[in-house]
Amino acid sequence: MYKVGLFYYFGLRGLRRDHSKALSWFLKAVEKGEPRSMELLGEIYARGAGVERNYTKAFEWLTLASKHHLYSAYNGIGYLYVKGYGVDSKNYTKAKEYFEKAADNDEVGGHYNLGVMYLKGIGVKRDVRLACKYFIVAANNGQPKAFYQLAKIFHLGVGFKKNVPLVG
Repeated sequence: MYKVGLFYYFGLRGLRRDHSKALSWFLKAVEKGEPRSMELLGEIYARGAGVERNYTKAFEWLTLASKHHLYSAYNGIGYLYVKGYGVDSKNYTKAKEYFEKAADNDEVGGHYNLGVMYLKGIGVKRDVRLACKYFIVAANNGQPKAFYQLAKIFHLGVGFKKNVPLVG
């Protein structure tokens, strides 16, 4: 049921993308105890994919998924705390804690989001070097946005001394 939900959610195996059908299949999978479906239900509600966007439900589903040690759900919860969606208010301390839990468990999104927090000084002291370390881990694990952030940092020389070209 989970896999059928994935096929509809992403439009795989010749099926057209259909978020309503995906939702139905993920709910069936949850009834059978499939935790990965809980995480995708959190994503569906956070994005409003085939349903009315509901951050409170997104938070509830992601929290359930995190209790099953789905570390990417920690990343989603951290994002909700950064934005203040589905929670009482923005809480950068909690966001950082959730991103760290994700990163500590090799979830690439946690590394990326910690990099963003340090790059922009969101709830932490701005530290471009530390941000780069997080982005490098994320990039080495295939996170395309991390490559972009690193390229932007090095191109603009943000937080670093620009290389002075040697002239003969």
